[in-house]
Amino acid sequence: PQARAWMLLNPDTGEVLAAHNPDLRLPMASTTKMMTALIGVDRIPLDRLVTVPASAAEVGESSASLVGGERIRMRDLLAGVMIASGNDAATAMADAVAGDTTRFVALMNARARRMGLRDTHYANPHGLDQAGHHSSVRDLITVGEAVMADPTLAAMVGHRRVTIPGPDGAGTRVLQSHNGLLDIDPDADGIKTGDTGGAGYALAAHARRRGLGVQLYAAFIGEPSETRRATDAKALLDWGFSQYGRARLTRDSMSAYANASARAASYDGRK
Repeated sequence: PQARAWMLLNPDTGEVLAAHNPDLRLPMASTTKMMTALIGVDRIPLDRLVTVPASAAEVGESSASLVGGERIRMRDLLAGVMIASGNDAATAMADAVAGDTTRFVALMNARARRMGLRDTHYANPHGLDQAGHHSSVRDLITVGEAVMADPTLAAMVGHRRVTIPGPDGAGTRVLQSHNGLLDIDPDADGIKTGDTGGAGYALAAHARRRGLGVQLYAAFIGEPSETRRATDAKALLDWGFSQYGRARLTRDSMSAYANASARAASYDGRK
């Protein structure tokens, strides 16, 4: 990979299969929103209506097309955060949970400490470059594992696009993610992308190869482009899965097993 930092982990064994600068503190762009969503889904019921403050709609850059003053269900706001990567949606969630972004960021950092994230500190809920806002690829994988452990978020992040109601239920809005890995890797089912001038192109990814019974997490910060982010992620995941193989019973191995079982039974009988 061409990223400034990257890491590949088997969560079932805890084995780091490959890594480069796994603990380097870097801006992490919209991968920030994994923590935003984790706090939101814990604090607000999915069917509750929340009001989008005018300040959220004015954040700029990546957007879920929210309108100040509209009321939106928490479930759809989560899609705005995790699929559209809307800075407006992340700010609206912060306001709904904590009343303002300052108090919400305090919740983010408190949870980061509880999760043992040694290289992560949040300064905002959306991931735009800001002093004191950083993480590492090792920490991104830890947060990604928490996302995939939540049934609501895990079911959401595997979608490339989703349709939610328009402002106050009028019409519809189509939200689309920037996770090109989902287009080129049938094993991938998440999790979150990001890109800013400071972070470059970032990604926290998860894939499961069911034929092997193996799942892997990967994270990247500092990829040079959106396309390269997706292709490097697929290549690293493919390499990781290639390190595993499922044992298959052959005729010879079955015969050897039968002979060994017979000898064991005979031994038990002599005792």
